[in-house]
Amino acid sequence: MMSILEAVACGSVDDVDSALKTDVTMVRHLLERGANCRLRNANGDTSLHVACFTGQLKVVEALLSHGALLEGLGEQSNRPIHLACAGGFEDVVACLLLREAEYCAEEDERRVREAQEQDAQRAETTRARDAELRRIVAEKDAALAEIAALREKEEERLKVEEAKKAKRAKLAAKKAKVGVGKRT
Repeated sequence: MMSILEAVACGSVDDVDSALKTDVTMVRHLLERGANCRLRNANGDTSLHVACFTGQLKVVEALLSHGALLEGLGEQSNRPIHLACAGGFEDVVACLLLREAEYCAEEDERRVREAQEQDAQRAETTRARDAELRRIVAEKDAALAEIAALREKEEERLKVEEAKKAKRAKLAAKKAKVGVGKRT
């Protein structure tokens, strides 16, 4: 098998294409330099589809470690795992299944974390609302106590006023009696 550099030196497009499909060192080099492993060829396949179709386990692993999509549909609506199964590449199928299981576990963990964060936010919101309601109730109770004290004070003032009125009326009645008694 010829390296990519040798294939380029010979000028054979087919040799370069073949070397790119199998030279994991070059694939890693390209990925580390920012090559997009999610781009599609003219058939709609990604590099992961091609690597699975050709059974290149090391290339598949490199692509997966750089974000290749397991679920992407390619030509004829095939997923990478379909192509690996069709080719009988058990090691590639096992790799894809393991990666899918890891992805599902990570996704489950992410969802659990998000749910816990949402629960914590809801709990904090509930605590804040409860504290605000307790403050409002305390203010209302204080206002009601103040109103009751003012009402009591007003009732006491009215009693004193009534007592004064009654005393003045009694005094006026007494004076009126005394005044009637002096005229006779």
